[in-house]
Amino acid sequence: MVAGEALDYFGKLYGVEREVIEFDVDERRRIREVKARPIADELHAWLTRQRQMVPNGNCLSRYSIQNKSIRTSRVLLSTPSLGIFG
Repeated sequence: MVAGEALDYFGKLYGVEREVIEFDVDERRRIREVKARPIADELHAWLTRQRQMVPNGNCLSRYSIQNKSIRTSRVLLSTPSLGIFG
């Protein structure tokens, strides 16, 4: 169930990327802000809730769940020349 929820969020982000892949950098940034940013924010909130249910010391540490996902989504959303598909 947890994995399925995570995959739903990532699937939505990939959907936005499929939509913007052919656009220029400025349009890609604009669409990401409107469509992908809210999804990334929801994903972060969801990850935070999941982290609260995982005991410390588990392989799902605070660093791996929160910080890496936040940095990755921030880089992707703020750098329109980058894309999920390369």
